[in-house]
Amino acid sequence: MEEALIQRQEQELTQTGHYYKHICWMVVPLLWMSCYFYGPRPLLLCGVALLVGNLCDRLISLLRRRVYQPKDYSNESFASSSPC
Repeated sequence: MEEALIQRQEQELTQTGHYYKHICWMVVPLLWMSCYFYGPRPLLLCGVALLVGNLCDRLISLLRRRVYQPKDYSNESFASSSPC
């Protein structure tokens, strides 16, 4: 039963994966303007947030004994939009 649930979640993820990728691209103009007004610090904060979001995603996948999916941008999209 659990395997069927995991496979269903992976199928849903492949359908929504592009949505999160687009959210990451929508942050770029906001990041550019904040760097223009405040210098390189927002770029550094966003980079650190992306790194921490990716590492947390990998850690949770490891702890839950699931395969990490590099095409899943959900954590990175929420991490990149939070500092801006």
